[in-house]
Amino acid sequence: MTRRKFSLGAITAPLLALVGCGATTVIAILQLAVDAAEAAIPIVANYLNISSATGAILLTYLQQVSTAVNGAATILANGGTVASQAAQLLALFANIAAPDLTGLPATIVAAIQLVAKYVAQFLAQIPQPATAAAKKPYALKPADRAKLLGIEAKAMSNIAAIAKLRH
Repeated sequence: MTRRKFSLGAITAPLLALVGCGATTVIAILQLAVDAAEAAIPIVANYLNISSATGAILLTYLQQVSTAVNGAATILANGGTVASQAAQLLALFANIAAPDLTGLPATIVAAIQLVAKYVAQFLAQIPQPATAAAKKPYALKPADRAKLLGIEAKAMSNIAAIAKLRH
């Protein structure tokens, strides 16, 4: 099974026009990503008997995404300059490789592709560090901060669920 790394330029360039959508959109997409990862965990668990190597790769991908989502929620909640946030957010996701899904059951393919879709959509919202300095920081409302805390909690729950499957 091969793995493909997200090409940040290829993911973000076509959708860079969406960057100005604001905190609500970014948080909503981050929520979709963590929800998709949560939904994928039991689907992957049902197919762990496919092969231990394949199962390990799928679980690693979901763990990496959940860890990055947790970090992203923290970065967004903590604020800072857009350039700083953009650099940190892109770094979180830079080394996550979407697994090769060739030959896997359709339910696994659909679940993992949905996670990858939302990760790509989230990354498309993040300005490139070179242009981020010109962007205004996200204005977070108390409700936004509460949503980010919920995302962090769900991401941590995902990580715990994956850890249980590995043992």
